[in-house]
Amino acid sequence: MTTQERLRFIDACAEIGAIAESNNLYTFGLSDCIANTGKSFEELTVRELVILHQDYKKLFNFIYS
Repeated sequence: MTTQERLRFIDACAEIGAIAESNNLYTFGLSDCIANTGKSFEELTVRELVILHQDYKKLFNFIYS
């Protein structure tokens, strides 16, 4: 694994870890986004989950900020 790949791996882990630190309103909304994919969260790739999280975070912050 290259240094760049390691950094992307750490970034992805941090993004996913941030979900656990979010409030219930956020996690319920993100869960709905995941359900709308037609996949269970276990079926999502890391990339898919990170993109869903990033996209929903933008929407959530726009609505609730």
